[in-house]
Amino acid sequence: MLVWLCQTAWRPRRNSLSLIAACPIARRFGSSTSGSPGVASDARGSPAVIVVPCPPPLVAIRDLTHHHAPPATHPHHALPPTPERVDGAGASSVCIRVRGRVEKLKVKSKVAFFLLKEPGGATVQVVVLATKAPPPLSHSGTTAPFDIVRSQLTNESVVDVVGMLVPTAAPIRSATIASFELHATVSLTVVSAAQQPLPFPLDDRHTKLSTRLDHRSYDLRRAMNHSIFQISSIINGAFRDFFSLERGRMVNERAFGIAVPRAPQQQLPLNDDPPLAFPPPPGWRTFVEIHTPKTICSPSEGGSSVFKLDYFGQPAYLAQSPQLYKQMCVLGDLATGGVFEIGPVFRAENSNTHRHLTEFMGLDVEMLIDGEGSSATTTAGVVGGEKTTISNKDGGALPKLPMSSASPSQLGHEEVLNVLEAAVRYVVEVTEAQCRDALRDVRQELELTFALEQPSAATAQSVATNSDEPPNDSSSSSAFVPLVCAVPAAFRAAPTFDEHATRYGARVTPRGHLRMTFDGAIRLLMDRGVLAAWVNDFSTDVEKKLGAMVKGLFGVDLYVVDQYPLSARPFYTMPLEGIPTATGTGLAAPLEGDRRRTRSFDMFLRGEEICSGAQRIHDSAYLEQRAKECGVSVALIRGYLAAFRYGCWPHGGFGIGLERLVMLFIGAPNVRYVTLFPRDPTRLSP
Repeated sequence: MLVWLCQTAWRPRRNSLSLIAACPIARRFGSSTSGSPGVASDARGSPAVIVVPCPPPLVAIRDLTHHHAPPATHPHHALPPTPERVDGAGASSVCIRVRGRVEKLKVKSKVAFFLLKEPGGATVQVVVLATKAPPPLSHSGTTAPFDIVRSQLTNESVVDVVGMLVPTAAPIRSATIASFELHATVSLTVVSAAQQPLPFPLDDRHTKLSTRLDHRSYDLRRAMNHSIFQISSIINGAFRDFFSLERGRMVNERAFGIAVPRAPQQQLPLNDDPPLAFPPPPGWRTFVEIHTPKTICSPSEGGSSVFKLDYFGQPAYLAQSPQLYKQMCVLGDLATGGVFEIGPVFRAENSNTHRHLTEFMGLDVEMLIDGEGSSATTTAGVVGGEKTTISNKDGGALPKLPMSSASPSQLGHEEVLNVLEAAVRYVVEVTEAQCRDALRDVRQELELTFALEQPSAATAQSVATNSDEPPNDSSSSSAFVPLVCAVPAAFRAAPTFDEHATRYGARVTPRGHLRMTFDGAIRLLMDRGVLAAWVNDFSTDVEKKLGAMVKGLFGVDLYVVDQYPLSARPFYTMPLEGIPTATGTGLAAPLEGDRRRTRSFDMFLRGEEICSGAQRIHDSAYLEQRAKECGVSVALIRGYLAAFRYGCWPHGGFGIGLERLVMLFIGAPNVRYVTLFPRDPTRLSP
């Protein structure tokens, strides 16, 4: 008898029992006819082969897409050049061992079928035939595979299957390995049995979101979740790469316009990070990744939306953002460009909406700016009903709309915007390139799911979000639509473009990104009848309507609104007019009341906010004054204020919510779909 999977099987010389070292994966149990355990004999009673008691090596299901047999990773694990023929058609097959999770188990009187799935989603169909003969190469008395299927096997169990990989006559559409199926001719071992009943069928699109989150580990086995968190991982990695890959090449080229020719040996894959083979050119900026404390002595942002805790007898708080520590690191001269962090953020906001979490991952940046800032943006607008102009860096007169005596072309926060827009656009480009299939699959599954859950417009608002707020409007499209990050040429050529840009304070950067002032956005909302009076911030519903209007006028999904009211921003935000001269060096005296604006901004994606940022106050006296005005205890932030007393660079930064970015990127109706283990006012487990 010749054993499967022997690299070389031969008859030993007379009176010799040579160990076949090249066959470590073959095995035989029970006594042999020669009386020597582990020795198979032929009809004449002479040893035919020495069988080593070692199981076949595991073969990954995904590897079966490349070959009908696993590639050799070790000389002892090589496959036989002529595998055993087992099917009537004469097609060759080989004996292998595969581990996976059981899905779609179907048992009939003499045959059973199921899919075997491995992490990542690769599947192969397994066939188990009823047979009276004992399974070959198995222990004497071992239960036959078919008996195990009938008595022990359940869906979602993890099993080892040893058998023959057999070509199929027709493709198996339900499996990713469509051209082969695995016949469990040797053994079937239950590694871990799944208890029954299961919490819910994984493919049941009617299952409520809350039920899925209660059993999140089980729910994560869905193919849609695999795609979602692949996309989230790529977004996270692309953000980090933008600032750190090749010591900041991307951020320097895309945000600061410092291009360095790439030598041939530097044509490397995306994730390779070699040292620079060139001296950094003038103006080159480096960014350092940092990790800041999350237990702090005072609220980061001020206000009541902060988690309090007892820290060895003294009050402490969970960080609402890494803001204060980002600034302190910039003041510590850690890098020529700035710092960035990817870490958790905590918000004690009792908001049960489709987009709010009490804990999320923040993508944060803080950077030095060159002074009051110089802009290369194309701007349009009116001042006092008359058009005014300034000069662009590239030359030429441009119409412009300042909201006070300070000109937007001189505002430092626009330097921060250059970095933000370049970073987000890079993330979008990388994700759309690397996750094209995942984005398509998620979009299709979301469409099928919410076509069932939202049978009519009347029920759409309450079902998709689990709240009183309407779901994300972008979930209505049947296929993933790439994001429009730059104003299309067709919109810029429209006869009414300049008129709309002038009236609504819109500017287009040289890379095509759209920016508009807060007051311009309010004017647009009032013109369209959405608002009847001026407000100091946007509600969720107003944000979505503004996004639809911007899409119609300027053709973009991604845009920025800046110069928000002072009353709507944290104490450390730089006013639009700069630092008042009464407290130090600065520009004009501040405006009064609701007219006061700031060098701040929000970025919106598909009609919802994904990012906030600003230029920060770098004058210690004025910073302390603003803290008092906003009700922040100066005593609790002494350490933070002290950092500004010994020389401070002008600086600014921003923070992006990763989960909200992913939600709006893929068009999910609820941020909980894209959060591994969501935390909100009603959920603290699992």
